[in-house]
Amino acid sequence: NLMRDSLEAGGAQAVEPTTLGPFKHQAEVFGLHTARLDLRQDSAIHNQVLTELFAGLDIHPNYVGLTPAEQVALFTELLSQPIPDLSGWLDPTAAADPTGRANPSAVVQEGLALFQVLRRAAELYGPEIYGPYIISMSRSAADVLAVLLLGYWSGLCLREDGPEWLTISPLFETRADLDASTETMTTLFEHPHYRRHLDKVKREQIIMIGYSDSNKDAGYLAANWELFQAQERLAETCQQHAVQLTLFHGRGGTIARGGGPANRAILAQPAGSINGRIRITEQGEVIEERYGQRQIARRHLEQVVHAVLMASAPRAAERNQPRPDWRLAMNELAEISYRAYRELVYETPALITFWQQATPLAEVSQLRIGSRPARRGKAGAVTSLRAIPWGFSWMQSRFVLPGWYGVGAALAAYGQNRHGLAQLRTMYAEWPFFRVVIDNAQVSLGKADMGVARLYADLVDDEAVREQIFSRILNAYQETEHWLLQVTGQQTILDNEKTLQRAIDRRNPYVDPLNFIQVSLLRRLRALPDQEGPEAQALLEAIFLTINGIAAGLKNTG
Repeated sequence: NLMRDSLEAGGAQAVEPTTLGPFKHQAEVFGLHTARLDLRQDSAIHNQVLTELFAGLDIHPNYVGLTPAEQVALFTELLSQPIPDLSGWLDPTAAADPTGRANPSAVVQEGLALFQVLRRAAELYGPEIYGPYIISMSRSAADVLAVLLLGYWSGLCLREDGPEWLTISPLFETRADLDASTETMTTLFEHPHYRRHLDKVKREQIIMIGYSDSNKDAGYLAANWELFQAQERLAETCQQHAVQLTLFHGRGGTIARGGGPANRAILAQPAGSINGRIRITEQGEVIEERYGQRQIARRHLEQVVHAVLMASAPRAAERNQPRPDWRLAMNELAEISYRAYRELVYETPALITFWQQATPLAEVSQLRIGSRPARRGKAGAVTSLRAIPWGFSWMQSRFVLPGWYGVGAALAAYGQNRHGLAQLRTMYAEWPFFRVVIDNAQVSLGKADMGVARLYADLVDDEAVREQIFSRILNAYQETEHWLLQVTGQQTILDNEKTLQRAIDRRNPYVDPLNFIQVSLLRRLRALPDQEGPEAQALLEAIFLTINGIAAGLKNTG
């Protein structure tokens, strides 16, 4: 209004309808901040911050050494007490700490500074400027109470003179954490101080579930079943405690990271888990594909809204509620798949060597396209690598292993039982969740190419390792292909998705040569004695180009 009045006073009334009018409408709809920025930090960082803080403040000498129950008890006590003086920790250059004990590390300074920035932003622009504070690798209620305490000490949470300036969202990522998520949330909902926090945020709770790390941890089939069950349990727990749940699906672009058609995925969610509310991450690799053109963006959003409405309808509960015998079947399938996947990925030492040499892992990890480092640590193990380069490296080499491995072993073991195949076909025909899981595995198999993958396998120096691992993957691929066709009743993979099948067939003649070039470049680069010289850098830049081309052709990165 001030801008309008200024224009009118200056005799520029004609500008308002064409320029200021749309801007005014945007401000009314979105506020001055346009999009809200979500916050995210790993629980391990909070543990490090609090361990150092508690020791310096004489609260506890070794917070990280406490059990989760002991940590919760400590938070209960601290959230009942006045806020301590943290001035010496916030500004270590000032003589604010008479004890001289405040000598914060860079991690502590950064951790505390974030909460101060949030408070300043809330004071200036209102708390609507940012979204929930997401806690990666949430393992217990203590991980959530840690953020509640830091928010309380920073004047963001449990404020006496107004509403909360921070909402907190745990992110459950591994199979074990998903399994324990109900216990974690029950502890929080029954915690006196977290109940106070919930009351101040209208008893609304966002819970994020991770598709990437759960897949890397348990394999495709077991992870999807664990995610389905976790959503059921969380929805029931929230209903029991009169909490309005919004599930935040941390999906990626690839099938292994929860990708695939969004509308089908929503329609396959368990009954009672949506209720008109959903949050979904959109990875950078799919932004252009889904929102690059107005007509496509509109169609995609229409499909998502339609799916949410349909999934929230009363009839959805009947359609998405699995029969007891289907649950038993999925339990067995998930366990067989889990064992097959873990046996290869975590219990076969040669797999690490094969994976590092038969994929462009090192080169993918050097790409400057992500917001986070490739690893959570410096170790070379699968556990330390983030899910994105894990999936990216297998995708580039056309194994696409995270999107299907273990499925064939499970279907074969169950399908060979009496009436097993018939039941699998019934589940595929009548249960939306199972159909989506099977069809997405088909997509992964359709993008894989064992002929091209063999070229990458030949990059492995040790012949015994090369043949041992590749033969296992090839046999598993063939077994998976056979049993997917048996369950779906098709002649070839993706017969029921002709458009996608044709798209893959038409793109492969362009993608395959890029794979051949990449293999040649990798072999030349690895043969160089000087990996830092100009020739190595030139080869590396060429490899980056092939990575971009293959990713564009396959429509997937990690």
